Amino acid sequence: MVDRLGLVHATSPVRVPTVPEAGMEPRWCVPLRVCGQLVGYLWVLDPQHRAGPDTLPALAAAAEHAIGVIASGSAPEDDDRQLRDLLGRLERGTDEEAARRLTVLARSPDDALIAVDEHSRRDGWTLSDGLTALPVGPGHPGATSGPPLPLAELHEAARRARLTLQALRAGARLTRRSWDCLHAWRMVVEAPPALDPAEIHPGVDALQRQKTHDLLITARTLMDLGGDVHATADALHLHRTTLYYRLDRIKALASVDLRARTATTSTSLCASRPSVRRP
Repeated sequence: MVDRLGLVHATSPVRVPTVPEAGMEPRWCVPLRVCGQLVGYLWVLDPQHRAGPDTLPALAAAAEHAIGVIASGSAPEDDDRQLRDLLGRLERGTDEEAARRLTVLARSPDDALIAVDEHSRRDGWTLSDGLTALPVGPGHPGATSGPPLPLAELHEAARRARLTLQALRAGARLTRRSWDCLHAWRMVVEAPPALDPAEIHPGVDALQRQKTHDLLITARTLMDLGGDVHATADALHLHRTTLYYRLDRIKALASVDLRARTATTSTSLCASRPSVRRP
């Protein structure tokens, strides 16, 4: 009968009519699936035909609860396999179904949020590249990925964490190691791979043609420090006279006066440090 009614392939509640030869009264059949695999059925008797389309959300909620009961009784290795599968799906893109399944498997609230941290954490889930996904609630201060996002947006949280770490490896000086502290660095790490900084500002070519990268490093450090000449000299271990000489050279070669602290005209110069790797 299950095959005859097509219940094996059902993905939503199915109204099952009376089956006299089997002694079955009318009922609803709700397939129970975990990670796309059929694990059973939830049968809701309805001889009086009281259940209609408006009751389907309640049936779906009952099915989710049943799946949770089934999952709680599964072997640890099965739970681990399901967890890895669901996390993999969420890392690849927005997946509402995978998010729902994960909340059931992890016994998390339906409105669970997610943050991604660079450090290994026992209270989180390890992602494919060693980052840790943290199921959190509203009001969480955030992590490397910045403020928490809906669980279904795990892939975006992971992307933000990776780009934050990329900026830090390139030398970004952030008040906190977090996406929401990148500010102008987002222009660098989110730039298209084919974009050449020289397309943004022609002065970059002149600085890149120099035998050493001292001028590029000086320009980037000055802008990282908000145009603070004293702090830049200290960070680069330079005498102030040497720093002023470099700034004059930059002005002559790139036609950019960094002492004017015009961040918008020099962002492209700062982005062109050789160690920067855009995604």
